[in-house]
Amino acid sequence: RLGSSMKLNLKPYQDEGVKFLLSRQWAGLFLDMGLGKTVISLTAISALMAEGHVKKALIVAPIRVLENVWPSEIAKWDTTRHLRFANLNGVKVTPTNPLPEADIYGINPESLKALIRNSSFVKVPMQLLVIDESSMFKNASSLRFRALSNVLYRYKYRWILTGTPAPNGLLDVWSQIYLLDRGAALGPNPSHFHKAFCVKSFDGYGWEVHESNKEVIYKAIAPLILRMSKDDCLVMPELIKNPIEVTLAKDDYAMYKTMEREFLVMLQSGEQVMSPNAAVAGMRCRQIANGGLYLPDGRPEHIHNAKVNALKEIVEELQGEPLLVFYEFVHDLERIRKVLGPVPSLSDGGGVKDIVDKFNAGKIPVLVAHGASAGYGLNLQGACSTACWMGVPWDLGMHDQANARVWRQGQEAKTVTVHYLMAKNTLDYHVFKVLARKDKDQQDLLGALQRIAIPDVESQSIL
Repeated sequence: RLGSSMKLNLKPYQDEGVKFLLSRQWAGLFLDMGLGKTVISLTAISALMAEGHVKKALIVAPIRVLENVWPSEIAKWDTTRHLRFANLNGVKVTPTNPLPEADIYGINPESLKALIRNSSFVKVPMQLLVIDESSMFKNASSLRFRALSNVLYRYKYRWILTGTPAPNGLLDVWSQIYLLDRGAALGPNPSHFHKAFCVKSFDGYGWEVHESNKEVIYKAIAPLILRMSKDDCLVMPELIKNPIEVTLAKDDYAMYKTMEREFLVMLQSGEQVMSPNAAVAGMRCRQIANGGLYLPDGRPEHIHNAKVNALKEIVEELQGEPLLVFYEFVHDLERIRKVLGPVPSLSDGGGVKDIVDKFNAGKIPVLVAHGASAGYGLNLQGACSTACWMGVPWDLGMHDQANARVWRQGQEAKTVTVHYLMAKNTLDYHVFKVLARKDKDQQDLLGALQRIAIPDVESQSIL
């Protein structure tokens, strides 16, 4: 490797994380964003390899994390820079094009199925599986989960890493814990989990964990999980969540209410948009509240600028201080650029590092990103302490990960402010409440895991 490295001095809580991973074959780190899950894992991997317990490791992580976080962290520290990393995204492994020589291999969930079925890959001995952002596997019926669950037996050591293990409640936890212990704690399949811990949801179609069983679940998974929070480990700036009410014009609000009540609207262009069910109508109501709507053929139609005008006021109030703006729909981005000009977007693809460097240096006053594309692997707190959501997302995991781009370790401001543009008397307020309820459920889980004592990890080290 070229270049110099830094001497690694783990913080006490990071050292505790390393000891936890080395104390058991199956382990999960439920650490808040910014606490150093990657460097903790790399230190433990290096120790296992040095002692001969592990020869090669497979990391499953989002594309941006594999491209930026893991290779840069490996090269950064004196204790890990000897490790060879190979990103297998886009690499076709064949008998004539064998796996590149490396100690740690990386693959994203979308490419995982093809890789683990590849005969050339199967021949390479992999003893350790690390799933970075395990909440990507929260859906037990997804192809990615089913593909990975079938090959868990190949890996003697299995670790999961996430700061958002239950973005939609405790139902998200079963599949992630299964990736560790193959059903020992919470049952061998979702049906067993539902029967043991859940009741039918109010609508009769889904499941929800019965209140009396939550503590049972916490205790069942506690031996596998180390939970650490920012509040306990770091001095963090205050996080201020600021809903900003936006009033829609009379005609625009009438259009919103028609879609909400009748699942049908007639646009000024003459296009008629009909929703087949309440879920689709709800999604379209949120689009209208933001200012646009996708037509049946996929084209976006502009409706109003109420939220974009409110965003412009925020930009003017900041007077050049950097602002990070999150959007959900492509037509949001189009309206933002029509009002604010050609602001750079992390979702455009290409030149991301240059944009991030300039934004962190305070040279870009407004940076736009889709909540999902900016959710992992980016540090945007260099000069920015203010973010704004064009609407309120349903996905708590995406929401928290996106906010953590600026509310994280290294943020020098005393406060971080996150604005939410919310159309008055619309679904925006309902989604905001649902997001708060999801956050409470997740914090209940994380708080319980922190409360429940685990055995002393030093006395159980596998080294």
